[in-house]
Amino acid sequence: MNSARNDVLMDGLEDWVHFYRVHRLVYLANPDASPAELQTESLNTVADLVAAGLYQVGTVERGIGFVPWGIPIDEALDRIRAEYVGHYDENGVWDYVAWLNLTDEGQKVAKALLPTS
Repeated sequence: MNSARNDVLMDGLEDWVHFYRVHRLVYLANPDASPAELQTESLNTVADLVAAGLYQVGTVERGIGFVPWGIPIDEALDRIRAEYVGHYDENGVWDYVAWLNLTDEGQKVAKALLPTS
């Protein structure tokens, strides 16, 4: 896994991860990437982590918390892509289009990535 994926995993140990955070971590790992490259890598990061069973994708609702979308990953990515790519230049439109929640397996993998000291 690349460093952005590892960072997304470790971020999930503290709280749910909103989509803008995924984008930001991908950007920090690839500061010279074009917007299209950042979009592709951000979407691929979500797809890979969800497909590997390390994260669930969904939303966060006030008073409830994380609510999984319960749809196939392709549909989830289409939903994210429509906002993220379709409204990329509009501030704040896509930042919270999706949230990620670590699974039990994701927690194990993320904890193994933490530095030991």
